[in-house]
Amino acid sequence: MQTNYDYSAYWISPEGDIIPVPDCHISVVIRDPETFGLTTAIVDRIHKKHSEPLHTEGNARIEIITALIKKRWIRLRLVTRDYSWTIQCNKLDESARQHLSKWAQYAINNKSAKKDMAVYISNEDGTYLTDRSEPIFISALARLTLMD
Repeated sequence: MQTNYDYSAYWISPEGDIIPVPDCHISVVIRDPETFGLTTAIVDRIHKKHSEPLHTEGNARIEIITALIKKRWIRLRLVTRDYSWTIQCNKLDESARQHLSKWAQYAINNKSAKKDMAVYISNEDGTYLTDRSEPIFISALARLTLMD
């Protein structure tokens, strides 16, 4: 099966909308803050608070992404060194599970992911919500067979 890694990152909205990330997560937010419940003024203010220019990998980025995850946005990215996916979400509850299942089906269908790719899920501060030694696989996400 050929894979299409044109999109190696995604956002999933609290409503379950899948948003492909063509470059990096923070750039998508900066380009269209309203989609994320923010404004250009808020994004600018956070960057100024940290004395950082837009589109940088610094503290402003961390603050914005952490706040979005706390507001139930889900952040997904491909880790190319081992071809696994990392997912950050606030809680691994039924809503998040449904959104992740929808994304897994989407990723398999558009060849962004293979069924046997490992998935590691953590919250916004990096605490793993799943057992790091026993990864979940994309196929399990697609079938909603996550661990309780």
